[in-house]
Amino acid sequence: MNLFQWLKRFWILELMVIFLLSMIFGLIRGLFCFFPGIGGMIAGSIEGWISGKVSKVSEINLINFGQRLKFLALAVGIYCIVSVYISGFFRSGPDATIGNWLLSILDGYKQEPFIGVSRYSAQVVEGGLKGPWWLFFIFLDGICFAFLFLISYGIAED
Repeated sequence: MNLFQWLKRFWILELMVIFLLSMIFGLIRGLFCFFPGIGGMIAGSIEGWISGKVSKVSEINLINFGQRLKFLALAVGIYCIVSVYISGFFRSGPDATIGNWLLSILDGYKQEPFIGVSRYSAQVVEGGLKGPWWLFFIFLDGICFAFLFLISYGIAED
C-alpha cells in the first residue's frame, strides 16, 4: 500500500470523523454554551485515539511526524470552523444569517455565552465572549485540540 492509497483509504474516513465530532461539539455549543478548551480537549482526544488506532491497524505505518502535523493543522481548522458555523446556525436567530452573527460578535455587539472555571479558585465563571477575546478562546480551543490529539495518537499507536 503506497502513501496515496493509504491517504485515500484512511484520511478521508478520519476527516469525516473530525467533521462529525465538530458538528456534535458545535451543536452542544449552539444549544447550551461554549466551554473554552473543554470541547477541544475532548474532540482532540477522541480523534487522536481513532487516528492512532487506524495507523496501527494499517499494514505499514506510512505517516511520519511531519505528515501528522499537516493533518493536524487541517483537523484543527475543520474543528474550529465547523463548530463555530454550527453554533452560529443555532445562535443567529431567524432574522439574521450566520455571517451577520459572527461579524456582530467580532464587532462586540453580540456575545456568545460561556462557562468556565476561575483561575484562582474553584468557582464557576460564566458570561459572554465577544470581540478579540472570543477569537482568543477559539484559538485556545484549537490548541487544546491539537495538544491532546498528538498525545492520544501516541497512546493509541503504542
